[in-house]
Amino acid sequence: MDRHALFFLLVCCALTLVAASVQAQRPVVIKGRVTDTSGRPVAAALIGVAAFNASTTSDTHGTYRLVIGSRVRAGQHAVLTASREGFDYARRAVILAPGAELTESFRLRPLE
Repeated sequence: MDRHALFFLLVCCALTLVAASVQAQRPVVIKGRVTDTSGRPVAAALIGVAAFNASTTSDTHGTYRLVIGSRVRAGQHAVLTASREGFDYARRAVILAPGAELTESFRLRPLE
């Protein structure tokens, strides 16, 4: 193999590694809304993915935005949970990928 071909091969390998590294660093964003069974917003609900130690709370309109950092692999399964005192908790299985933007809303049932 001549020097030019070897150099070209090394550059291609380096670019592939850089592209894979950049892809793996893109965070996942999950957003949505938390409501009760009547459709009213649930403020201060805790939404999280325990496997990534990531969580956030819903605002007064019940909306939330959760950002999961760079440790996500394409096709990785996780469990997204939503809870609030006075309500039954809810959970949902999600499939993550670097750079993905998911929308997941929850309807929480009041405890009796």
